[in-house]
Amino acid sequence: MMTIRDRLRFTLLILGCLMLSTAFAGSYSSSQTSKMSPMCPIGSDEAEAIHQTARQYRMGAKGTPSNKAKAETLFEGGLAMGNAKSALQLGQMYLSYSDSARNKHMIAMYGQALKMGCPDAYIALAQCYENGWGVRKDAEKT
Repeated sequence: MMTIRDRLRFTLLILGCLMLSTAFAGSYSSSQTSKMSPMCPIGSDEAEAIHQTARQYRMGAKGTPSNKAKAETLFEGGLAMGNAKSALQLGQMYLSYSDSARNKHMIAMYGQALKMGCPDAYIALAQCYENGWGVRKDAEKT
């Protein structure tokens, strides 16, 4: 049975190989690194629509004014409907806040996405342990 650390290393290895293969193919761009894995569960079509609307409010995209509070509320709604990408986005939002209570929520959101089967959560958690974001810095878990 693989431990979480082994799973993290395996996932990072696979993602690294994928990035290298696309880089050598000449089609790699920095915008690809911000895309989430299509393997992340999205729940229903409605949950995905809520997630996409929340992203627009978070980024201020497609003519939508930036509104972080509304984005957070919508991401929570998407998560409640089974959208793992919403959990990752909430974790990223909590990372941008400086208080330690939000950092604990960040780890919880990444953990939730992991339990839902989203491979991107392994990377997010590894980065947290590598950098000491919301957890004690631990090179063994990266």
